[in-house]
Formats: sequence, C-alpha cells, structure tokens
Amino acid sequence: MTQAYRFLPWTRRGLVATLPAGRPKTRGRASFKVTITEEIFADRTVVLLGPGDVVGIDTRMIVRTDPRPGASNVEPNYLAAIDFDAPDLPWLFTPTGGEEKLKPWVALVVLDADAVPAPRVSTGAPLPWIDIMGGAVEQLPDLEESWAWAHAQRLTTSGDAADAQGLDAAPDLNVSRLVCPRRLDANRAYTACVVPTWEVGRLAGLGLLGDAPPDDDADLEKAWSGGEVRLPVYFHWSFTTGKAGDFEALARRLRPVAVSAAKTSDEEKRLGRIYLGSVDGQADTGRALPPDQAASSIRLDAPLEALDRSEPKIAEVPDAFVAAVDRALSPGDGEELLPPIYGDRHANRKDVDPADLAQWLDELNLDPRTRLAARLGGDVIRKFQEELMHAAWQQVGDVIDANAQLSRSRFLAAVASRMIERHVARLPPDRVLMLTSGLHRRTLLDGLTLPGRIAATSLPDRAFEPALRRLASPVGRA
Repeated sequence: MTQAYRFLPWTRRGLVATLPAGRPKTRGRASFKVTITEEIFADRTVVLLGPGDVVGIDTRMIVRTDPRPGASNVEPNYLAAIDFDAPDLPWLFTPTGGEEKLKPWVALVVLDADAVPAPRVSTGAPLPWIDIMGGAVEQLPDLEESWAWAHAQRLTTSGDAADAQGLDAAPDLNVSRLVCPRRLDANRAYTACVVPTWEVGRLAGLGLLGDAPPDDDADLEKAWSGGEVRLPVYFHWSFTTGKAGDFEALARRLRPVAVSAAKTSDEEKRLGRIYLGSVDGQADTGRALPPDQAASSIRLDAPLEALDRSEPKIAEVPDAFVAAVDRALSPGDGEELLPPIYGDRHANRKDVDPADLAQWLDELNLDPRTRLAARLGGDVIRKFQEELMHAAWQQVGDVIDANAQLSRSRFLAAVASRMIERHVARLPPDRVLMLTSGLHRRTLLDGLTLPGRIAATSLPDRAFEPALRRLASPVGRA
C-alpha cells in the first residue's frame, strides 16, 4: 500500500475536543456543564486545565528539533521547527473551542543571540525567561496568525481510517509541530524558544499569577502585542547559520532571457551556443575559425533543460569544429604548448583520431562539451588532491587485508582440488556416494536433494542407510 503524509491544521482528543465557542472567565480555564441522568439526576460543572496551569513541558515529549541543538553552518533559508510526540499537544491547553482556526497555547520564536540574551532564571519564577526589548520586539511573530504555524502530521496508507481513529491507533506514526515564521540571516547565532501565547500562561510561567483569579478581560489577552515583554521559556536551544548558497539560493540566481520569435539579433542567435573562434589564439596559424559561422558553433547544456531533450552526441558536433580541435591537439614542431588530451594515460595514447569517434578518448577530447566537463573535473582533483590522497592511503590497509583473504581462498581452493583429484576422483561411484553421505541432504540434483532423488526410484530406502554401509564396508564383518 502506498504511504503519504497528511497534515491537519489542529487536532484535539478527549473532553477538550467538545469545548464550545466562547471566552472562559477563570484563569483561562474552559468549563461546561455535565448532566447525569442515570439513577441520580445531577448537574456538574467540569473545569479543564488551561495555559495558566502549565509551568513546564516534559522534554521527553520533544522528539526532534530542526536545526539540531548546537548545529552550525545551518542553511539560512529554512524555517526552524520543533516536533512533539503527542499529536494534540499544541492545542491541549487552548482555552477556546469551536473555531476553524484554532490557536495553539504555545509558539516557537527564534531570536538573534546578539540582540536577546540567553534565557536566565530568577528566584520565584518557575521557568527561565527572556526580555524582548528595543528592536528585538520586531523578531516576535504576530499571534493573530499563530494558528497557521502549528499542525499535526500523520503517516497514512491507502484505505486508512479516519483522522481521529488513526491518531489513536498508530501513535508512532504521528507528531505535532511548531514552526517559527521567520526567515533567517546568514552567519548569525540564534536562540529558539517555546513560549506561551496567552497572557495567563505568561504570568503563570513567571510566577506572577498568584492565587487570586486574574481580571476577566485580561484572562485571554495575547502574551505580547507589539511592545516590550518578558516571556517564560518552556524549552530552548541554540544554533548558528552559515553562508547562503544552497540549491535554492543558486536557483534564485537564475534569470530568464527574453528571446523574440524572429531571433534576428546576433546576441539572440548566440544564446546557448559556444563558438570555436580561435583554437590557440593565433589566427595566422591556419587553425582559426570565423566566430560568426554556424558551422563553427555547438550548443552547450544549460542550467535548466527540457525533459525530452536527447543526450548530446559527438555526431552533433560540426565537422569543422572537430577538425579544428584535432589540429589544435596535433603536435607541430615540438615547441608549441598544446591543449591537454584528457584521459591519454588511461588509454595509453598520445593523440586523437577524428576518423574513429567510437572510441571514448576521441569523443571526450573532440566534443567541446565533454572537454569542458573534463577540465572542471581536473580542477576539482587538483584542488582536493591532498584530501583524496589521504583517503586513498586510508584504504590501503583494507585492500591489503582483502588481498590476503583472496590469496588464502585461492590456496584453499587449490588444495581442495588436489585432494579431490588424488583421493576422491579415483574412487568407484559407490564409494564416492558413501564418502559424501554427510552432504546428500544439502546437494541438489535436478531440483531435488539426493535423498529425494533416491526416494523417487525403486531402490529400497535402506540401501543407503549407515547400517548397510558399515556392513558392506571392506573392513566390516562381511
């Protein structure tokens, strides 16, 4: 069955999943009435725990952080995230319900380590805290959009059950995730913190909630709203970004070129093509080609190519191009500095032959596209030659051990062959059958073992038993 990831904007289980819409009025705790109508009629008010009752998160609930704690050279164009084992943890203590865009009770913020000091502890505060002051306030995300930066993830298969049933049936295949909606900068140190999003949770984490219930209007206020604020931290880690330059950064540097349908200008005619021009830079040697002749140009591979484009072949290279490169690689009076012939030592050749383009050495050196690739490969080898030689010497020990094992195997094979020639091959068939009795059940003959093949014949089964072999042995009693 095929598997795929399914993302849920939020999920809740248990009594909290039945919360109605509305604003709770006591410590951010949601409550609703339950009527018991069995033998005794009674009305009870159920009060659920809210963000004001949380003063910590068990670190065993955290299954992954991205980036990893202490990571360096992190790609700056990815968003920081944290995964929890419980699929409903970000909404477990949210005191509201009945909303399509349910806001989590925690959020992930990523702050510049230079602008915001690391979380610190103080007497009376259950949790570490950070002060967001000055320009660092702009680094906090907008809590009105906090619902968009939290989700649950499931690994589903075809024919899977409903989402709620799947979360309970396969707890190892689902997580919840908080994402910080902040684009990182290159070469910068950051601190990622999990903080509360409700004011009542902020006060409880700082030890300021007290025993008296907070003001009704302030009960469900946001933990921050654009000003300086002190936030408790449930969990935090640090990392450092590196230089910008991954695949996305390279792809964003690509720019399209507008080419008219007529393609009349010289620049448009040359798009995607390389011109031979002067092979060795000396036009008076007779080895140069006019750069404006179509016969002296060849199309190169572009960064983005069509999927249906055929693989480049040497037959596409103009004959004039091949002849000019061949003349450039041919030695003259012995005093010229000629272009290199790539792969000459591997092929044990000192020249190229344009008449035999089926050979890899000739195609490699006479096709300008493969010559460019060979040049780049040579530059890479020269740049990392010390590292490559070090890695090669590290493998010498393994090669010596492997060769020793092969030598021992060849020696044992030769000894076994000689023993079979001297002691087994000269025996009559019945003696060979007796000598190899221990291998009969492991030897196949036309798809069956030897005992199975013998059982299919009219011979008695006891004809090949050890008792009869001992009785018929030359040194036996008979």
